[in-house]
Amino acid sequence: MTAVCLFVSCWIIDDPPTEWSPKDYTLLYYNTWADGGLNLQKKEQWFKFTATADNQYFHFKPDTINSGVYIEPYDKKGEKLAPAIYLNSGGGKAAFVVSKWEPCYIKITQGSASTAGTYKIAFNASSSPPTD
Repeated sequence: MTAVCLFVSCWIIDDPPTEWSPKDYTLLYYNTWADGGLNLQKKEQWFKFTATADNQYFHFKPDTINSGVYIEPYDKKGEKLAPAIYLNSGGGKAAFVVSKWEPCYIKITQGSASTAGTYKIAFNASSSPPTD
């Protein structure tokens, strides 16, 4: 809170709410592949995006990753929007319902304790992945 005083009158003004965010994240842009990676020390990775539709598709394309990953969406308050979905090392997609034009986050975590390697991730409003 902030106190504002003018002459002899004071008002208490609530500070605007702050948006939650993970400590470290990568920005995702609509229909554009982004690089990701997990290893034995980095067991999760966060991405931030702005939803362009109420249903968003997340496309997972493995590079050197040796097993699948879990993907789960969070809103700007840090609340999980849906259970995690497993995407295997062959690639795939997950669809989630989100709030259009709101900032959201996606958390990618290891599918197993030994999951390591690089991958690409993208989002759009289509079940078809973006072109390379």
